[in-house]
Amino acid sequence: MNDEILSDIAIEKTTRQVFALPLEVAKVIVRDLPLSRAARATVFVADSGKLYALVLGDGLLLADVQKGLSRAGLVPQAFLPPQADAAYFDRIGREKFAEVFPSRQAASSDDLAYYRTLAPYDPALVQIARIKDGQIRGYDLTGGEWQIAAEYRYTMIATKTD
Repeated sequence: MNDEILSDIAIEKTTRQVFALPLEVAKVIVRDLPLSRAARATVFVADSGKLYALVLGDGLLLADVQKGLSRAGLVPQAFLPPQADAAYFDRIGREKFAEVFPSRQAASSDDLAYYRTLAPYDPALVQIARIKDGQIRGYDLTGGEWQIAAEYRYTMIATKTD
């Protein structure tokens, strides 16, 4: 029980310090959900009633987080950037694009779509829109398959303030 309380406090501290988002954990759905050999997620409901996934790993990129959450059955609403920097993913995408095409400017957002996914994103905080089929799946490290880790029904209802 004490470990769970300490874990909740660590989640709240991480969201405040890394993402500049003061969240309070109301309920943890699943802790330390394996998304791959290098990534684990904790899925929780904040005091606002919104569902989040905090993903920790070793050198994760946005693409790794997207892939892991998709396979776990979690549909993202928003990938929250570090320090609430709204331009973070675009800025990194432009830098990566410029490394590959030094003499060319990215003409549109579509040009940057792939390069945005190369942004370092560890830890990652993702607001979840819904859970596919009401099942959260975890990667089985021994068998290499995805197995049901928890069942939880959630669909975010958009309001005018979201």
